[in-house]
Amino acid sequence: VTIDLHVQYLGSARPGELIAEGRCIQVGKTIAFIEGSLVDPEGKMIARATASGRLVSPEKVAARRSE
Repeated sequence: VTIDLHVQYLGSARPGELIAEGRCIQVGKTIAFIEGSLVDPEGKMIARATASGRLVSPEKVAARRSE
């Protein structure tokens, strides 16, 4: 479940290949902090994002869907 999401658009993307990379900065018992970036083949950054999310077990998600 997303708690917070912040996206910075830093440049225009042109048609063609883009490269996305994401990583977990810190994972706790109930919350994870993540970041990601989007670059073109020359390495120019197009966008960057940070987020925090609540960790939910697959069982809880499945139970909610069946309600």
